[in-house]
Formats: sequence, C-alpha cells, structure tokens
Amino acid sequence: MFKKFHVTKPNRTGFMKSEVTFFSLMIYLKTLIKSIYGYTPMIIMLTHFFMA
Repeated sequence: MFKKFHVTKPNRTGFMKSEVTFFSLMIYLKTLIKSIYGYTPMIIMLTHFFMA
C-alpha cells in the first residue's frame, strides 16, 4: 500500500492516486478518532467498574 511513496520518479497519476488515498485515510482516521472520543466516557466508566 505504501510502496507508491518509495518510487524515485512517480508519474502524475500515481502521485494523485496516492494523494487521494492519503486524504481518504485522513478522513477515516478523523471519523475513527471522533467515534473513539464519543465512546471514551463509556470506556472510562467500564475500566473504573472493572478496576474497582
């Protein structure tokens, strides 16, 4: 997946493709972090419940 970045002389289409995959990955990570932050209070409550 990350082999595109190791190419010494990438063509324009390959660069654009890797850029698009990078942006989609960033959006996916953003949504993942948002969902994790949404579930954080529940996780903290569960950990406190299990640690008690």
